[in-house]
Amino acid sequence: MRGAPPDAGPRNAFTHVIQGGEVGQVKGTTPVTVDEIGELPVVLDPVTAGRMFGFGRTTTYKLLRDEAFPVPAHRTGRTWVIPTAGVLNFLGLPVGGGCGGCGARGNNSEVRS
Repeated sequence: MRGAPPDAGPRNAFTHVIQGGEVGQVKGTTPVTVDEIGELPVVLDPVTAGRMFGFGRTTTYKLLRDEAFPVPAHRTGRTWVIPTAGVLNFLGLPVGGGCGGCGARGNNSEVRS
């Protein structure tokens, strides 16, 4: 089997929907910005979690296979999921409070009368 041509460029890219329905493409090694952190879902796909640590796609999957990823990761079927709270905690970033008062992803242990 032959490798890719020298000018083929990186293969680690994913698509995302930009506001207004426009589809864009971001290189998989582009770091996650502070603005993106507030929009993260409860669990991350490996490429996004790897981007937060500065890892490329190949390194991320190698670390997952070797059980050496910096935070706990879980396998659901053939898919890896990484809890966002674990990544944010590891990086020393505040874990979001959800929708700002509705209780989602927040502390729901308070007793109310």
